[in-house]
Amino acid sequence: FSAHVARTHPTDTTQVGSGMMYVGAQAIRTESNVRNQAVRVILRSDTNEIWVLFPDRKSYLKQQGPVSSRPPLPDEAASPCQTDKSYVCRRLGNARINNRDTQHWAITRTNAQGIQENTQLWIDPRLQVAIKELYHDGGMVELTDIREGVQNPDLFKVPSDFQPMALPGAAPSGSVSTP
Repeated sequence: FSAHVARTHPTDTTQVGSGMMYVGAQAIRTESNVRNQAVRVILRSDTNEIWVLFPDRKSYLKQQGPVSSRPPLPDEAASPCQTDKSYVCRRLGNARINNRDTQHWAITRTNAQGIQENTQLWIDPRLQVAIKELYHDGGMVELTDIREGVQNPDLFKVPSDFQPMALPGAAPSGSVSTP
């Protein structure tokens, strides 16, 4: 599927933005702008690779995973709701969000300082993803204009005219570092 992604926050403008998300069988691509720079992130669960693309510079960074095709849902065995005692998760019922049927979840996490942080998720069981997330600080992430269908495989590849970048402090690709 593909969807428009909107991030809002009542006070922190660094948490505000919008972009696109493309989800394939074994990969996810997000497109956004960070500090007025176009950034594309490709997560490949089949190869455990993460690519961060900078279209304006025709360059990319590559990192090794592990990469999951999506975060675990609250009722799945790998979810913090099931594995971490600092989380209390409960399903509140069903709701219709952006013309989609969802399961509404309330998640309370007690942080290291003993403060409870409340989050709400509206999970689309058909897509197996939260299409709306409301966080304890008022931040919200919402998927709209969801279009189901197979995505173009080229979305999940690094374009051939992009050049690799070295991470700061890393040895250039193909070189051997000596102590």
